[in-house]
Amino acid sequence: MPQGPLRILVVDDEPDVLDVTCRLLKILGHETVAAPGGAAAIQLLQNEPFNIAVVDCHMPGVDGNAVRRFIAQNLPDLRVITASASFADAVPRSTDIMGHVFLPKPFGLRQLHGAVEQAIACGIVH
Repeated sequence: MPQGPLRILVVDDEPDVLDVTCRLLKILGHETVAAPGGAAAIQLLQNEPFNIAVVDCHMPGVDGNAVRRFIAQNLPDLRVITASASFADAVPRSTDIMGHVFLPKPFGLRQLHGAVEQAIACGIVH
């Protein structure tokens, strides 16, 4: 398990969800970086290190599936938490990502904390 706070990328096109998710993760003691969509997330992933990415599934343009494919192809050790109201949307497309965790929307602090703990438990978080 990593020592100290994790650096977590939060990706969501809904500003309120993005803000609340970042706030909850900060309450849990983690550092967060917000990406307001998939294109911004991929740019950040190319330039900055993260321990975990919390990715919304449904976004216009570059969606969560594209972000997860980018991670699977380029950052295979990065743990991914997919946040979606639909389990069916998230799971079938995530089989190529080791350490993938599903987080149903809407979620609260307890559920988010559990998802982060589960992502950590999936393997080494750098």
